[in-house]
Order: sequence, then structure tokens, then C-alpha cells
Amino acid sequence: MGEGLYTFTIVATQASDTLWAQAGHEIGFEQCTFDTRSRTPLNASGEVKVEENRTDIVLTASDVTVVIDRVHGLPVSMKREGRERLSSPITPAIWRAPTDNDRYVQREWQKALYHLAQTHCYDCAVVPSEDGVVTVRAHLCIGAPSHLPILHLTANYTLYPDGSLALDYEANVHEGLPPLPRFGLQMMLPEGFENLAYYGRGPVESYRDKRLASYEGEFACAVSDHFEHYVRPQENMAHADTVWMRVSDGDVALLALDADTRFSFNCSHFTPHDLYATAHDFELKPRKETVINLDLTQTGIGSNSCGPALAERHRLADKHLRFAVRLLPVTGEKICPYDEANQQYWMKKDEK
Repeated sequence: MGEGLYTFTIVATQASDTLWAQAGHEIGFEQCTFDTRSRTPLNASGEVKVEENRTDIVLTASDVTVVIDRVHGLPVSMKREGRERLSSPITPAIWRAPTDNDRYVQREWQKALYHLAQTHCYDCAVVPSEDGVVTVRAHLCIGAPSHLPILHLTANYTLYPDGSLALDYEANVHEGLPPLPRFGLQMMLPEGFENLAYYGRGPVESYRDKRLASYEGEFACAVSDHFEHYVRPQENMAHADTVWMRVSDGDVALLALDADTRFSFNCSHFTPHDLYATAHDFELKPRKETVINLDLTQTGIGSNSCGPALAERHRLADKHLRFAVRLLPVTGEKICPYDEANQQYWMKKDEK
């Protein structure tokens, strides 16, 4: 067995026709996954250059340029060979559009002003680093204007010589607050980034309390189709246990890779606030940009619209959180290169 992800799937199907299903109808499945990947970092030989001015820190590695807004402490641009991958800053995120099952807990979220949370930067500077990488560290807080912060956050942005950007967030949540809806980051990609591929749980939505109802594997679809049209707009189509996800315009792409642990992601043409502010599905107006949320995890979905409150083990109630993920701007030919020698992590453009 070589390096890679190996998934063994057992499917139970109906042996004969019945009143409720025909022979061959799937009635259940079980999966076992074996991860034999090497964790070789994505830093090829080379150097990272730094330029600073009053408002920005500009990092350059090979043909990749990353701009970090030092006033707000956020990455605002990521280009490879002059092609921009971002149309909004990469911003820490804690809010999700409440689901029908969040109808009671959302009162606590709103009382804590999670829906009004913004990011504030205390300081942002280059810190000493080794091995040919450069790290920019920002001390941030997330909270509603004129109120005490919800959490304090240290963000480390590290650019490697191969052009990959490691994002590492470590947060301390204040006491006395309800569980967070989510913890991760949000960004938008320019118009045209419509091709989605990922390795995680799919193709249906999956969350920490309903993850085993979906298959672990590799999936692909159009971003416009990657959305569940509930009558009332709400959080939907997250994928737990993701190893990598890639969004492309058919020519260039942005690839997100797990760093320390698997992650959850959403990808659509709507922000959580777009869904929260819209009363009915037919009133939604999709953005031209592609909206991506990468999360450590979300609070589970549960059944509290008509059933019991969400079990405590599925609530995001931890007071110390850490989330790390790596972004890599790539061309269409490369999807998931863990290192230059590991060819089996590559996949040709539009292979699906």
C-alpha cells in the first residue's frame, strides 16, 4: 500500500423487491478510511521577500504575491503570475445563518451579538522565522461595536517558498457566552470561480452531529449547484472531515489543504449574512463572487425545531480554539500536491 487515502466501503442493498423499495435499493453503508499520507510540508527551495509600508506588508515567493493589510490585520490579496484569487479579505468568522433547528439557540446568539461581530486589529507585524519562510502575526479580537469582545485571536500568516500560505488561528473565547455557531474564516473569490472539487464527506451536507450520513470520498460539482434551497434561507451544504477543497475558473484555482486536522467548508454564491437577511428562498440574489467558509467546525444541526436541544458534545463550546489550514494558488493541472514527489495527489483539470 503506497501513500494516500484509502477508503473501504460496504454497501447494504435490498436483495429483492418489496412494497417500499426495489431490489438493489441502498439501505445503508459503512466506511473505513486508511490515511497513509506523508505530511511533507509544501515548501520548495527558494526565498520569501518582504516589503513593508505604512499600510501593507507584501510577501513574495516565486511567482506568488500576498498582501496583508497591517491596519486590519488581514490578508487582502493573493496573486500568482498576476492573477488575483481574492476579492475580499480573509476574515475570521463565527456567524452562520440560523437553521430551523436553531430557532431557540439563535436567541442566545443574537443576545450575545454574534450576528453583529466584526474584527478589530490591535497590531500586525513580521515576526522572526526560520527555514526560508516568513510569518506575519496579527493580534485581533472579534466582537460587536461598543461591546466587550467575544474572543481574542492570534493569527499567524506564513508564506512558504512554494507560494503556499499557511493560516493559523488561535483563539480564547470569553466566559459566559453561548456556544459559537462556527469558528473559521471567510473569503470571496472573483467572478468565474465556479468549478468545485473536494475530498471530504458528500455529496450531501454533513455536520459534526450528522457526518456519518454522507460518504467520505472525492466529489465535484458547479458552485451554483452547491446549495440547498430551503424555503427559508439558512445554513446549508457544509462538508465535514474535508482533506482538501479546490475552486477553479477552469484556468487557475485556489486550493485549501488540511494542516493539522481535517476541516469543514461551505462554498456558494451567498454569505451567511445574505441568508440571514433574506426571508424566502425565491428572494435570494446570488453574488457573482464565490463565497468560501473554511471552518474548524460548526455547532451541530440537531432537531430542536420540534425535538430536544442539541447534545452538549455537538456544541462548539470550547473556550480555547485553534484552526490551521493552508491555501495554495495553483493552475488547473494540479489539485492536491502534498509534495513534488507525491504524484498521486495530483489530478488533471476537469477530470470529473
